[in-house]
Amino acid sequence: MKVLLLGLGAQGGPCASILARDPEVEEVRVGCREGPRIREVLKKIDDAKLTLVTLDASSVEEITRAARGVDVIIDMMSLSVSTNAMAAAIRARVHYVNTSWDEVVMLGEAGGGLTVDTKYRFHGEFERYGLTALLGCGMTPGCATNVLIRLYADKLDTVDSVKIRLGKRDTSIPRGAELLRPWRPSWSPRQALLDFVSPSTKFEDGRYVLVKEPLAERRG
Repeated sequence: MKVLLLGLGAQGGPCASILARDPEVEEVRVGCREGPRIREVLKKIDDAKLTLVTLDASSVEEITRAARGVDVIIDMMSLSVSTNAMAAAIRARVHYVNTSWDEVVMLGEAGGGLTVDTKYRFHGEFERYGLTALLGCGMTPGCATNVLIRLYADKLDTVDSVKIRLGKRDTSIPRGAELLRPWRPSWSPRQALLDFVSPSTKFEDGRYVLVKEPLAERRG
């Protein structure tokens, strides 16, 4: 399998390392803007499978050229350019995977509200060419957790609710010794801040409901 990996940051770097060790992966093109940090990451991984392809992610054409001949694009970039990567995957006729999700990916800038049968904005193009697009694989809930929840929910007579918790703390500091708790986002700080203040969509009583005020509701 040949992969175009877009982005080599906090998520892209570990992904590149994992792909390099996978015997089923024969080539990994790392598409991003060249810089000293990028070279350092590639040097640390030190695998002949990885090659750097310098590109500007704001250009669909540049991503498309880099994707020619690969099997899949793995998108580890900010959501602000993820739709470019999806459009490039369609042009290059390759599959697409990302770790993030937002209504702009599903509905476009105009929005319109989610329903149970909402299809993402590129659904028709991916379907027309027999391509697969997996979105939000790094999220909780994401593709993996949603599939697992459905698998086990189908084995039960009734399901009242599904609760997912995600916790993170600095385990190097003894409990009770923290005077300040630093904020350490595990990916794009800009996107993380946007996630905190953007309206949220929840699934309630068989329909999607938009919660516009951040942190407006208590956890169940």
